[in-house]
Amino acid sequence: ATLPEDEESSQKQWLCAGCGSSYDVDNIERRLVDIVQKKCIRYQLQDLRCTKTQQVAVRALSRTSDCSAALKLDIPRNEFFGQLTILRNLANFYDLDWLLETTNGVLNGYA
Repeated sequence: ATLPEDEESSQKQWLCAGCGSSYDVDNIERRLVDIVQKKCIRYQLQDLRCTKTQQVAVRALSRTSDCSAALKLDIPRNEFFGQLTILRNLANFYDLDWLLETTNGVLNGYA
C-alpha cells in the first residue's frame, strides 16, 4: 500500500527533534554538494604511496616506487565510490535534485 501524497512527503522532511520545526532543505543540500565537491578534489589530488615504505611517490606517472614496490592510493577507489553512492541514495530518497545530479555526474565520470 502506498501512502497518500501529504503523508509521504511529510515523512521525508527533516524536523528538529527539540522544537519540531523543519530544517532548511536547500541549505542542507548545498552543504552536501559542497561535501561531494571537496571529496572529489581530495580524491583527485591525493598522493600515491609505496606499499612497502609508505613514502609518498615523487616520480610522476610511475607505476612503482623508488624501491620498485607497487603504489597505492591514500583514498581507495571503492571507499570514494561508496561514500558518493551513499550521498546519491540520500539524494534519491529525499528528492534532492541538485545533489543527485552532482553525484551522478561524478560517479558516471569515473566509471
